[in-house]
Amino acid sequence: MKRTIYIILLFTTITAAVGGVISLFPNSSASFTSLLGYKSLCTFNPASALYCFLLAGSSCFIRSTFFKYETGTASEKMKKHIHSLIPLVLILLLAGGTTIWFVKVDRQYTDGTTEASIAE
Repeated sequence: MKRTIYIILLFTTITAAVGGVISLFPNSSASFTSLLGYKSLCTFNPASALYCFLLAGSSCFIRSTFFKYETGTASEKMKKHIHSLIPLVLILLLAGGTTIWFVKVDRQYTDGTTEASIAE
């Protein structure tokens, strides 16, 4: 059972990390320019990439802390890996900050096809 969960978490880590990188790829047919100043595959960048990296880091943390074949209780393993939470918290703060930034910038634009805006 532990091996199955470990493999699922490993797959999640790899998929989320690749998704974060792919979301940064340029895409000239994108409808909006991202906050990074270019048209990317995901116009919600850099927040989308940061959330993907947060998911990758979180699944990696859970996998290495609780499902790797090591001896010890869950609390002993947590004490051993607690320092790994610092980068995850920093990525979460960056992702939250860029989400707020995106919402503020997005409020300036209206939807060109429906004449709708967030102010209505």
